[in-house]
Amino acid sequence: MPHLFEPLKLRDVVLHNRIGIPPMCQYSARDGVASNWHFVHYGSRAVGGAALMIIEATGVVPEGRISPGDLGLWRDEQIEPLARTDLGWPGFRPSDPVPPQGLTAKEPAPEKTTPRLRPPEYLFSRNKQ
Repeated sequence: MPHLFEPLKLRDVVLHNRIGIPPMCQYSARDGVASNWHFVHYGSRAVGGAALMIIEATGVVPEGRISPGDLGLWRDEQIEPLARTDLGWPGFRPSDPVPPQGLTAKEPAPEKTTPRLRPPEYLFSRNKQ
């Protein structure tokens, strides 16, 4: 605990403390577009004093999302609303993971009939060739 409030340097990024918030899926995006919900949710975390927040998983193609309510970056219209969540608070750094779906992506998304993307079966078979 003595180092919790000390700065942390990660390559060229210096965090003003060592408090980070892990990703929390909100399932609130419509067609991958961030909403006011995201802005308020992330903003409330930023003012809490954490130096790093990893926002929810963001799909680069619609089929690569965990759910239909996930954020997306496959269309230009999705950029500005997501960029709005970078609030510019001093010392606050948002980060955005691209989800590695793996075996969880084998079923269609609940509200969709389009199957999700997934790695080839042979990567997970016991008898790899």
